[in-house]
Amino acid sequence: HLHLFRYLAAIILLWKLNNELVLFSWNVIGGDIIRYLKSGALLIARTIAVILPLWLSTSLAARQGPVPMAGYEISLQVWLTISLLNDALALAGQALLASEYAKGNYKQARLVLYRV
Repeated sequence: HLHLFRYLAAIILLWKLNNELVLFSWNVIGGDIIRYLKSGALLIARTIAVILPLWLSTSLAARQGPVPMAGYEISLQVWLTISLLNDALALAGQALLASEYAKGNYKQARLVLYRV
């Protein structure tokens, strides 16, 4: 019951504070939020497409027992490490490519592209 009281008190305080300051606009639905959801829908879908299989595979591995779960965790950590290293390489390559391209040094930009 104490948690319920805390939540109720927090809602009342936020309601009163919203009367003094604009913390939350009540006409959000008709405004910009729809545009933000439309533009971010692909990002949200991609994020769900990446996270959902990880959740499901972790759940399935946990149901198999401790040894398969340990093997799964090791392979997941190796995969995450390789993914992050690959992402770092791509980021560095994009920065080098953009730098050379902005300088007008197209031959060096092509060399960076081939090396990455």
